[in-house]
Amino acid sequence: MRRWDGAQVVPYDPPAPPVTQEDYARAIQARLDATARERQYDSIQAAVSYLGDPNPTYAAEAAALRDWRSAVWTYALAQLALVAAGDRAPPTVTDLLAELPTIVWPA
Repeated sequence: MRRWDGAQVVPYDPPAPPVTQEDYARAIQARLDATARERQYDSIQAAVSYLGDPNPTYAAEAAALRDWRSAVWTYALAQLALVAAGDRAPPTVTDLLAELPTIVWPA
């Protein structure tokens, strides 16, 4: 990209737009859904619907995903509150995703 600097046209690389709350939320939800798809569920919402299922494997996976989803959002929202309060620099989406708790699948 180029821009006029008042005297001539010069190369210009505009700064990246700031990451929004929506950007974080979309990326986190995509991670949750992708993890559920690892076990052949359509989404995390579909997986969690198996809570209490007569199939013990489905029920255990649903409970693990529900607990993990709660841990992920609890952590992410706490970190974003720190950003909003000025106590933490805004992380990149990639960095925040790397910080999230990992799922512990049932044995």
